[in-house]
Amino acid sequence: MPFFAKLLIFFAMLRGTLWLIRRFPHHPASQFAVKWHGPSPIHGESFSEFMARRALYTFKGFCQVLVVFCALWVLVAWRPGIGHTTIFNVFWFALPLLGGTLLLAIFLYGLFAIKHRWFGPNPQFELYSESPEA
Repeated sequence: MPFFAKLLIFFAMLRGTLWLIRRFPHHPASQFAVKWHGPSPIHGESFSEFMARRALYTFKGFCQVLVVFCALWVLVAWRPGIGHTTIFNVFWFALPLLGGTLLLAIFLYGLFAIKHRWFGPNPQFELYSESPEA
């Protein structure tokens, strides 16, 4: 199959998936696809504390990626033939990319937390109120 046919199929599937998500927004699969993953700000929490919590949350994800990568490494050492399968190579390629992205996020969240704590501004998070202030 030519490359452009594969590309056309990919974008048709992507467009169809996005259409389904918009068409059925209350379906559990649609809600999972667009829901917020990670910590949410807490009332009264400063921006630097929130960034520090996001850095910790991202560090936990990095540790999970590291454990999976090490498990694959042990699996290849135990059964060398698995290292030549396509699915293994996909994970072996994707996990370091994901790990690097998470390390970059940890670094930037930590840098933002330090910057806002030391140099400001460090605003407090306030819950949104529907009622107008009197």
